[in-house]
Amino acid sequence: MISACYALTAPSTTKRRYMKPALTEKEHLAIMEFKKRLVERLGENLVAIKLFGSRARGSYREGSDIDLLIILKKENRETEDILIDTRLEILNEFDVYPEIVSFALSRYQSFRNLQVPFLLNVEKDQYELYARE
Repeated sequence: MISACYALTAPSTTKRRYMKPALTEKEHLAIMEFKKRLVERLGENLVAIKLFGSRARGSYREGSDIDLLIILKKENRETEDILIDTRLEILNEFDVYPEIVSFALSRYQSFRNLQVPFLLNVEKDQYELYARE
């Protein structure tokens, strides 16, 4: 059985109940650490991180994936390596493995304009974890 879930925006010291379950406490801590490391490592290249799918909708089951959409100014081999390495670190430290879909901002915007069904579903169910100001 899945334990209590916490708001994604709550600071790690504050455990605020979330009306629509999203992540267990361990998953929440892992995803917040993942976000922190990506912000540090990708800097200005990181545009947004969005939780989507069953975890964002609150309709997940035990063992459901944690789906994250990563939007970057530019996608290249270096950013790909950073995403892979950071995800493996989180797996090793927290035993949590987020599933990642990444897009360059220009491609993401083009797909949104074309109303690609995948992105329409992401937009409908998303929970924004990070957005560059």
